[in-house]
Amino acid sequence: MPTATKQAPEHKGPVLLITRDRALGDRVRDLLVPERFEVVWARGAEAGLTEAAALAPTVILLDWALGDDPGCEELVHLLRPRRV
Repeated sequence: MPTATKQAPEHKGPVLLITRDRALGDRVRDLLVPERFEVVWARGAEAGLTEAAALAPTVILLDWALGDDPGCEELVHLLRPRRV
């Protein structure tokens, strides 16, 4: 009798990366894409909030250097999962 094999998903994630640092963003993408992660890169706090709402990402990677980005102070609070 044949056994059922579970196929791995084509992509993992999505992973939302929030950073304006191009070198950091490229490096994170270079590390995660070969591991089959779907990486969505938002280049600021407001873009990160928009992408998070649209994607419901599995993981959010936030660059703490966004401190001078308008709206960054509330970003972590706004990205936290909400209890229903």
